[in-house]
Amino acid sequence: METIAREGSLEEASERILGITIEYDRVYYALKKELMREPIPEPMVKFGGIS
Repeated sequence: METIAREGSLEEASERILGITIEYDRVYYALKKELMREPIPEPMVKFGGIS
């Protein structure tokens, strides 16, 4: 992005930012889906009678 900005190609920078945003959203929703699918595990170690 810095190189693109130095070269003055704002159109290309906008396209890259859009691509980054799309990829971020794709990963975010994939991780969210995965986390919702798996139950949260019980703690492996109990401290002072508190689990």
